Amino acid sequence: FSGNSALQIWPNPVARGNNIKLSWPGNINTANVSIYNSNGQLIRQWQKFSSGVNDVLPVNDLSPGMYILRIATEQPSQSVKLVIQ
Repeated sequence: FSGNSALQIWPNPVARGNNIKLSWPGNINTANVSIYNSNGQLIRQWQKFSSGVNDVLPVNDLSPGMYILRIATEQPSQSVKLVIQ
């Protein structure tokens, strides 16, 4: 992501039963966040429609394993490995 700062996702890995936090660059107001399992199946979608810079993404009910977190904005999309322990 371009802008003054980059998107931050933490904690990663995350302990099962917890959520992840996203800290957005100031220039991101809308985004689609998708979580895919290791088979490429869409598990969850979430949409950001506010100008806030910090959000919590609920993943507390996901089983342990590796997931792909895909973030699509007006800028190029970004994919990040997400590990649930």
